Amino acid sequence: MAERDSIGWQQQTLFALAAAAGLFSIGMHLPWRQALSQNPLLAAIQSTGQKQPTPAEVRARTVGPPAPLIYSPPARFQGQIIYHSQLPSKEKVIALTFDDGPWIETPKVLGILKEYDVKATFFMIGQHVQTYPDIAKQVVAAGHALGNHTWHHYTHQMDGATAAAEIDNTSNRIFQVTGVKTQLFRPPAGRLENGLAEYARNQKNSVVMWSVDPLDWLESTSPQSLVKAVLDNAQPGGIVLLHDGGGNRTRTLQALPPIIAELKQRGYRFVSVQELLEMEDREMNAIDEVEAKAKADNLKQQL
Repeated sequence: MAERDSIGWQQQTLFALAAAAGLFSIGMHLPWRQALSQNPLLAAIQSTGQKQPTPAEVRARTVGPPAPLIYSPPARFQGQIIYHSQLPSKEKVIALTFDDGPWIETPKVLGILKEYDVKATFFMIGQHVQTYPDIAKQVVAAGHALGNHTWHHYTHQMDGATAAAEIDNTSNRIFQVTGVKTQLFRPPAGRLENGLAEYARNQKNSVVMWSVDPLDWLESTSPQSLVKAVLDNAQPGGIVLLHDGGGNRTRTLQALPPIIAELKQRGYRFVSVQELLEMEDREMNAIDEVEAKAKADNLKQQL
C-alpha cells in the first residue's frame, strides 16, 4: 500500500443433528465425519478434492463472444464483512490475496503462482489499473479473481460522494480494461469507518478483510518472519493478506514460494475468495436443507 499510509490492522461443538428430529445449531461444531457418512445431504458438502475450473477457464471454453466475467458473492455474503470463511466441513482451503496492484512486480507474483498452480485474488487500485492495464489483463488471463481496492487508496474520512467515486471509478476502470465485474471490495488499511465500507455494503459488495496479516509491507519484516507469520496463523477457510503493488515487494516474492510449498505439504488447497465464499454457501445450503427436513419430520410426528 504505497509503502503503506499506516496500515496496521488487523466451536462448543456444532451439534450433530438431534437423533431423529432435533434442530441442530449452525454456529457450533458438528462431528462432521460421522454426520457426513450418515446423511447424504451432508455428504454432499464434502469436497471431492478435484480441481475445479476457474471462472476464466470456463469463459474461455464458451462458444461465441465472451460474457463479462463477474465475481458476485452468494447472496448471504453480499453487504457483509468477511474476515474468513466458516466452513462447517473444515476442509483445508485457504485464499491468498494481493493488494495494491497492478504493479511492476505483479508479473513476478503471477509467475510464482503459475509455477505452483495456485489461484489467488488481486484487490486492485483504480489508478494502478489505469497505469498498468496490460498487467491487469495478465492477472485475469492467468485465471485469478479481482477485487476493488479504491482509486487512490485513501484512508481518511470521506463523504458519501467521495466514497462512491473511489469505488465506482475503480469498478468501471477494472471492467473497461479487463472485462471483469466484481463485488469483492477491500478497504485500504482495513478501515471500516471512513465511509468506504458503508458505501460498498450498501451496493451489496462483500467487504473482504483477512484472517492473516504478516505485515509484508513493512521494511522491517524479513522474508523468514513473513513465512512464519503466515504458517503459524493459517487455518481452514483463512484469508491471507499480501501485497503485489505499492512499493518494493522483494520480501513477498522471496516468502511466497516457501509459504505455498509448506501449506501444500500440510494438505491445503488454494482458492480465490469468490470460490471460498461459494464453498461456504454450498455447505450452509446443505445444512439448511437438513435442518428443514428435520423440522418437517418432527412436525409430521406431532400430527
